[in-house]
Amino acid sequence: LTELKQSLPQYYILKDKAPLGEVDPDDVIAYLGKQNQDKQLDYLDGLRIDRPDAWIHLRKSNTEPIMRIIVEARTPDIAWHILQETKEMIAQVK
Repeated sequence: LTELKQSLPQYYILKDKAPLGEVDPDDVIAYLGKQNQDKQLDYLDGLRIDRPDAWIHLRKSNTEPIMRIIVEARTPDIAWHILQETKEMIAQVK
């Protein structure tokens, strides 16, 4: 079992949230979907963006004016950079 576990790739997960203020969370999801049209998108529960090196899941909160963000990537550095890029894109939505 240990050998099997070691043969699997390791992934790193980061979770964060971005404040939305008065911005409609659905506008944020629509904007990020348009910005990532070249990637595989899934709108089942918010927005999931599949990239070759990672995936990102964005989900609006039903109780706070925030967008929850989860990033999973092959390295902590990639995950952190994708999280920062995503938060910057969210901040562009007015």
